[in-house]
Amino acid sequence: MEIRHQLTGHTYIIYTPAYDKNIGGICALHYLSDCLRRYGATNVYLTTNDINVHWHAESVFDQYKNFIKNNATSFLFQLFLYLRKFVVLKTFKRKLDRKILRLLPKLIWNYFDKENTVVIYPEIIKKNPLNAKHVVRWILNDVNAELRFSQSDHIFKYQDFYEIASAFSSKGRLTVIDLDKHLKIYKNNNTSDRKGGAYLIKKGWMKRRDQHPPDYPCIDKLFMRMSDEERASYFNQIEVFISYDHMTFICEQAALCGCLVIIIPDDDGPYSRRGLIEKNRIYGVAYGIEDIKWANDTRHRLRPHLESLNDQQLDTVRVFKEYCEREIFK
Repeated sequence: MEIRHQLTGHTYIIYTPAYDKNIGGICALHYLSDCLRRYGATNVYLTTNDINVHWHAESVFDQYKNFIKNNATSFLFQLFLYLRKFVVLKTFKRKLDRKILRLLPKLIWNYFDKENTVVIYPEIIKKNPLNAKHVVRWILNDVNAELRFSQSDHIFKYQDFYEIASAFSSKGRLTVIDLDKHLKIYKNNNTSDRKGGAYLIKKGWMKRRDQHPPDYPCIDKLFMRMSDEERASYFNQIEVFISYDHMTFICEQAALCGCLVIIIPDDDGPYSRRGLIEKNRIYGVAYGIEDIKWANDTRHRLRPHLESLNDQQLDTVRVFKEYCEREIFK
């Protein structure tokens, strides 16, 4: 017997991989669930079982018994979910996750109300894998939107300066980051025995990486294993932090801990020194060695700036939710 819609009220489904503290875009997707609930959204779900336990989040798979049927698709779906509990290797787990997500649109709308559900996709997701009626595209990085979006999509940017194709228009900004947590953990302990430095590559892997002293270690792999508390302790032991990645919050973390932070800009284009300053100048962060004095002179302004920014960013969630209620859930 076919299951009728049982879930009432406005629903948000956030299409996201498993939680990974080392990937800013994934952190934003997961934290958005917590923020939407702060503003009264009760039906908010993530398309993964691997969540951050410190944020208020619920997996769509917690509801799977409500949308399965007595057929082969439902059997496979339940089998993959069951097998996933015993998989240890991340490679196999990702393969199972892909199979599960491919089956999900064939089942999910047996329970969730398509008319009253918004699916939020990050910009890297092509087309509409859940076959949702109402789609929000969240631009968490620069993207060639012409390949992935539809004219009926509702587009929001994480930062205003992210560019999208001229055929599309943004409906507003949606910015979330758990600044409360970062401000509590990342502090300058004013240690007197700082020495040396370190460098980060991440999204700067295509750059010419010769702008750091030869004795500075690369901390990409090290930081993947560290907790936030361990990272803060590390930053309080070094003097200089160099980032080839021009767009990572790790720079702000290092500056909060008292490091001299230098981002290595591109030679030209939107991520040159001039382009970065025009787009998103950060207190306490130098764009190239020419900026070191400015970074040192403004580092004290970073913490109060982030404290005020926290309220501003949460307000973008309120505006986003009001937009959905006004323009989508009509």
